[in-house]
Amino acid sequence: MNILTEKEWLDLAWKYFQQHSQQRISYFNFFIVFSTILTSCFVSTFQSSFLLPRLGIVLGGLEVLISYIFLKIDIRNKFLTRQAEKVIQEMEYQCNLSGGESYSLFTGVAEATASLKLENSGKFFLKKHLTHGQAYQIIYGAFLFLGIAMVIGSAFR
Repeated sequence: MNILTEKEWLDLAWKYFQQHSQQRISYFNFFIVFSTILTSCFVSTFQSSFLLPRLGIVLGGLEVLISYIFLKIDIRNKFLTRQAEKVIQEMEYQCNLSGGESYSLFTGVAEATASLKLENSGKFFLKKHLTHGQAYQIIYGAFLFLGIAMVIGSAFR
């Protein structure tokens, strides 16, 4: 039976973290492209010469669907990234206990983020520190509501 060394575990955790972090950013970029195309197509349905004005309902529905799907994918990728972070944090902790060099990059970021969350309580929304995940979710939510507005606007035109 082959047992992994600490270095191999760290490499595995890092690659897992890196894969899902990059995947999260790539999905967000795809979402922005898809949503921009759908919104541009929707705007073109308002031209007086456009033959299918009710197509805006379909485009709005697609915007809602795509926003929801990408939001769920982002939540899943965030979960997978957090799992790798936990492994790396545990390895940092074990290294510090064993008298090795004191490196706490992932643990330090987690502690700083928790501290910022405490500082944010009671602050006005626009003055709060946002994580990448929160910013992504705001954008996904904004496009989701834009899609709903597109459906309603097209239905009552």
